[in-house]
Amino acid sequence: MNTNTTPVLMRIVEAGGVEPAGLVTHRFKLDDIEKAYDVFSQAAKEQAIKMLLTAE
Repeated sequence: MNTNTTPVLMRIVEAGGVEPAGLVTHRFKLDDIEKAYDVFSQAAKEQAIKMLLTAE
């Protein structure tokens, strides 16, 4: 996914065609953002699709 396909994806999500939570493969606290970047830099190896960062 890139900025060119975001509008299409948003329409699919809004129409109920994709459950956004299913795209999140990894969750990190904001304090662990460096680890999140490391994981995403090896997305294929880590099987990372989307990362969710939380302020908690």
